[in-house]
Amino acid sequence: MTLKHPTDLEFGDLRTADQEQVKSALNRGATRREVMGWLMASGATIAAAGSIVTGATEAIAATPKQGGT
Repeated sequence: MTLKHPTDLEFGDLRTADQEQVKSALNRGATRREVMGWLMASGATIAAAGSIVTGATEAIAATPKQGGT
């Protein structure tokens, strides 16, 4: 069981522009480790950074592709 601290951020807590920036970085080839480093440098905790990157990865994976099945 994971206890969530009330101040921990999740991907959905970010502004839309920030969500798009994280997704864009991952789509351009940034590694999970790089994005987490950027988030921690901006003041996010390691737990929050991990949650944000996981949420972004799930959002990218859930995006439908044109012509796909």
